[in-house]
Amino acid sequence: MTQTAHPRTDETREALSNGELARLIKAYFQAAEEVRRGICLLNAGQYDEAAGVFARAGGSGGGSKSLPSYLAACLLAQGNHHAAAGQFEKVMEVDPKHSAARIRHAFALW
Repeated sequence: MTQTAHPRTDETREALSNGELARLIKAYFQAAEEVRRGICLLNAGQYDEAAGVFARAGGSGGGSKSLPSYLAACLLAQGNHHAAAGQFEKVMEVDPKHSAARIRHAFALW
């Protein structure tokens, strides 16, 4: 069985230098660590600090697809329902059929 190279992967390898690839990988794992830290703060009820951590993780270009949902949870706990609804809208832009985000969005606006 012959294995063919994936053209997209080859293009990506050619487009990125080793230094650039290393920088992107490092940024990805740093953002993931920030998300984990934010989740711990969220679970501990430290909503202001958690929101800041989630904002930094999102600003670094990495993080999780669930980042807007985590940030929305912080905003809801702080009583900022309108901003939380905006975060749920971001989730629905990525996945319009995300039923939990649609329901939470409606409750945030209610």
